[in-house]
Amino acid sequence: MLTTSILSTITSIVNNTVWKSVTKSIEEALSQTITEGSPTPHWRGRAGTRVRTSLKEIAIQTSTYGKMLCKVYGTAKVSGNIIWAQPIKRVKHKAVHVKHNSQSVKHTTSYHATLAIAICSGPIHRLSRMWANGKPLDLATVKHRLYKGTEDQEPDPLMSSTEKSTPAYRGIAYIVVEDLPLQDYNGTVPGFTFEVTAYPEGFLRDHVIQKIYGIHTVGSREFSYDTETQKITQTGSIGTQEVAYGTAVKINGESGYTRPNALLALDAMQGTLTNVQWVAVTVYWFTDGPNIRQCKVRPATMYGHGTKIIPDTWKVGNFTATNAYKLGPENGRHTLKGTANDVSLVRYIRELKSRGYKVLLLPKLIVNFEEGTQLVCENPQDIGQFFDRQYRPFMEHYCLLTGGIIDAFVIGSGFTSLTRIKDGTESFPAVEELIRLAELAKKTLGSSVVVTYAANWDEYHSYDGTYNMDALWASEYVDVIGINAYFPLADTPNPMHRFSIQSVARSWHNGEGYNHPHENFPPKQSEVYHENPDPAWKNIHQWWSHDHINRHSSKKTAWQPKSKKVWFIEYGFRSVTDCTYRQLSPEQHASVAGSVATDNVDFFAQKTAIEGTLDAWHSSEMVERMFLYAWNLEPYVKTESYSYQNWQTGHWVNGKIDSVALSATLQSILGEMGLRSTTPKEVDELVLGYSICNYISAEAAVRELATIYCLDMREEEGGLIFSGTNPKSVLHVPAEDIIPDSYQATYTPKATCGAQALLYISLGYQSRLRNPQARQADWPKSSILQTSLVLDDLQAEAIVDNLQYLITNQNCFYRISLPIKYAHLNVGDVIGIELEHMQHMIKIAEGEAVLERAPFVDVVVGPQSIHTLPELIMKVTRDAKQVNIEFPVISKFDSIPTDARVGRGVSAFVSVQEGCDKFCTFCVVPYTRGPEYSRSVEDIMVEVEKLADGGTKEVVLLGQNVNAYHGTYKGDEWDLGRLIQKVAEVDGIKRIRYTTSHPRDMHSSLYEAHKYEPKLMPCVHLPVQSGSDSVLRRMNRKHSVKEYIDIIDILRDARNDIAFSSDFIVGFPGETEEDFEGTMNLVRHVGFATSYSFKYSPRPGTPARSIQTRCQRKKKAAACTGYNICCLTSSVLSIVV
Repeated sequence: MLTTSILSTITSIVNNTVWKSVTKSIEEALSQTITEGSPTPHWRGRAGTRVRTSLKEIAIQTSTYGKMLCKVYGTAKVSGNIIWAQPIKRVKHKAVHVKHNSQSVKHTTSYHATLAIAICSGPIHRLSRMWANGKPLDLATVKHRLYKGTEDQEPDPLMSSTEKSTPAYRGIAYIVVEDLPLQDYNGTVPGFTFEVTAYPEGFLRDHVIQKIYGIHTVGSREFSYDTETQKITQTGSIGTQEVAYGTAVKINGESGYTRPNALLALDAMQGTLTNVQWVAVTVYWFTDGPNIRQCKVRPATMYGHGTKIIPDTWKVGNFTATNAYKLGPENGRHTLKGTANDVSLVRYIRELKSRGYKVLLLPKLIVNFEEGTQLVCENPQDIGQFFDRQYRPFMEHYCLLTGGIIDAFVIGSGFTSLTRIKDGTESFPAVEELIRLAELAKKTLGSSVVVTYAANWDEYHSYDGTYNMDALWASEYVDVIGINAYFPLADTPNPMHRFSIQSVARSWHNGEGYNHPHENFPPKQSEVYHENPDPAWKNIHQWWSHDHINRHSSKKTAWQPKSKKVWFIEYGFRSVTDCTYRQLSPEQHASVAGSVATDNVDFFAQKTAIEGTLDAWHSSEMVERMFLYAWNLEPYVKTESYSYQNWQTGHWVNGKIDSVALSATLQSILGEMGLRSTTPKEVDELVLGYSICNYISAEAAVRELATIYCLDMREEEGGLIFSGTNPKSVLHVPAEDIIPDSYQATYTPKATCGAQALLYISLGYQSRLRNPQARQADWPKSSILQTSLVLDDLQAEAIVDNLQYLITNQNCFYRISLPIKYAHLNVGDVIGIELEHMQHMIKIAEGEAVLERAPFVDVVVGPQSIHTLPELIMKVTRDAKQVNIEFPVISKFDSIPTDARVGRGVSAFVSVQEGCDKFCTFCVVPYTRGPEYSRSVEDIMVEVEKLADGGTKEVVLLGQNVNAYHGTYKGDEWDLGRLIQKVAEVDGIKRIRYTTSHPRDMHSSLYEAHKYEPKLMPCVHLPVQSGSDSVLRRMNRKHSVKEYIDIIDILRDARNDIAFSSDFIVGFPGETEEDFEGTMNLVRHVGFATSYSFKYSPRPGTPARSIQTRCQRKKKAAACTGYNICCLTSSVLSIVV
């Protein structure tokens, strides 16, 4: 528990304007008779008309009043709530069939719904997917309009045409769906769920995704690039004919979606990487062995005899399934990549061009069907034959196929094993062959197409003192220097502390390969620097900007310094902790993807390395283009082994790079409360998805995240500071500094520690339980930590392992006293001490600070624990001083004797709710009373009935924020309006009042209670605090003056004799004369019966206390006096009850 609790209830996300905007219940709207409309389209042999009908037989999903709208961070799946609907349309169809002079008529009926569905609190960034009754609903097939919940969105035109004063639902993301066919849902309006992505305010500002201008898109299968749907069916032979049978199955699309994966993935990429200008497209051919003398270069496919592709047939150049390589385990060829169908590839490139992208085509060889394998050459004379007969036709095919539709072409990639080979004339035959290929490409594609070769990072520079690649780089047919930039950036694996963006950027310009040799030197020699910077292969600028002189011959090469720009044809990082050390290319990673350790998965490290690399080269005169690897063309994360492992630990960035940072999530939650937080980068993480869909406190949400990610937190200057469990530094305290006799140690045996399991949301949006890996037989119990975080399975496994480590190893608690010179230490800091001849690492935790500051105090009790006071007093007499300042999620009312609740007077107070979620910046109630907690209806009714039996005539329903009441009755959630109607049913109760209310929580059922329930007294205490919108914003009141006046008007329409009272604060920090006059105008307009007016007084720990601009006390006092006079003279005194 924090020494000073500055966390409490999170604000309710429900925007009450949603519910009051539904002028009629959904049930009424849907059961109305349908008006005449335009006829349905006519088909041949079919006619249709709309008919009037009552739809009582149609089941519907209705809106739930008071249902909380989720707040989403990152990407999550949430349930929708219908907020508006037109009557269901019923259409009768008549089909007439004529056959052999006879006629048959068939009548059918179809139903269509038009409705608006609230999704979640806005704004959202994108809506990715939608489900109806759990089945995918392809938005491409449904007429719809999406409103992202911005503060400037306008009302929907269709809704405006049918409803008066239709709200814009600003701050709420919702979707309007027109004419949704209901036949697939058994004639009912289905339940809707949505996958949405939302970011905290300002999160995308200067985000790494804004800095990416070039990207690879990866389509590994034969039809992955196709922009038209392709299906596969089985075939069999009947005589000499091959006949298809069975159901055709899509091979490049998702079930339930009409558009193929390539288009869905491009839509997602375009919505995420908004600044991308260039897209690289890779196509694969294969060799049947590593030796260039014997191998054959061909395309490959897994589709062959016994299958048929519809509507296209796989074909690459002159190769079909009959003469191409056949992939599959039955052939010992386990690669999961195939060669893209020619027509599919061209369609995809044209699609990219239509979206405004420039396209780089990168044909690649996969050697011996194993990624990462290099070609082998035993005789330099074999190189020419290999290129002429095998490799050149490969390149020539794609030059001819894509001429006129691409902007850049790569003639080869990573032939390191060939380009280093010299022949008898001391020349490099593979380099000469690449020059010939560059000439072919340039002449075939035209001068406007950029031609290059993609050299590996250890290939582009030199070999054994000779600049073997310079003839290629100097060639007139090569336009830019192409490098696969998988340079090792870190000198050591598994850094003690996570690297930063800045350290990654610096590592491109120092360290291994830049300042010192790249061999594995012992640590003492790791700082040996190159005497001559020329061989420094990571010092690209040195190589690029100087003449090159071969070491053995002392001859200058043909390279002209700075003559051509550098393109990083590929760069990228795996999502593992040490991704900057000994980088692996995507092909190398494919061979080790299944062996990555659980605790090595790190999405945040991948994002940091990418951003550091972009920052290192963003203003470079040398590096002109950079192509990040890669965006996968599967629009949704698959759980198949290959795809999932590449996503978890590989180079793919979709679904990871744009995830919300944990620090931003924490700050957004606390920012709603007017608080700030600080999370060091070394403990930050990427949150794939997190949603708050229930009434929980900010403290609960923050503590949940801090617990899961093993963060310590402390309060500092009105905010929270988070730190990791692994310290960056340790302060060693000598034994003589420890105050004598202050040392105490309490040990908790490991045998008493329980196992910590985690219940989380998987990437497939299924609840999944993860237990500790190492189960111990002597663990007596286990606990389950539940969270709404969306986690990858390896992430969840690592989290559980970390939690279990803390449980079983942090089992000793110390109490020591140190001199005043250590007063700078904070919660979470680590000190090292030597006690009893042993070294101890001690993390500072929060203690019973109140008892330390006031030793004369015997009991410290919080307002939510008042019911434990008798027990605490008894313990003091027997044991020692007692502290109970918890905010338990239990009803303290259950601990109060029933007799104490029964009143002896005519009027009695009945507490129905405690706590506040609003976090006004001037108020301490959320910190002292805790989150909003509501008693059950059953419990309240028992107390009210006993009061009535005792003679009570009037009950006042009491709560710090009483109209936020959300108690339960027989499992259902009730609001205050329904509770009032229930209380009114009690015989003997003649009058009902309630106090205190918040404008944010006024809702339709409460308005109806005022209108229709005579026992509810016509008086409302509704604090407004100020009549100035600017002051209300600084107060974090979450409503405007106009919204407050609207509430007053609605209540007066419901009950014209109603009287209002209110609270007012004057002299709030920053209040001007104009602000104060606004308050006076509001008082005159409303005509309050009573006012409770106060000068502003700062409260400890509240955000308003830190606001610098303040009014002088004299001015405040004068304003307060004038304010009270205004209230008294303009109030409607005749109706005060």
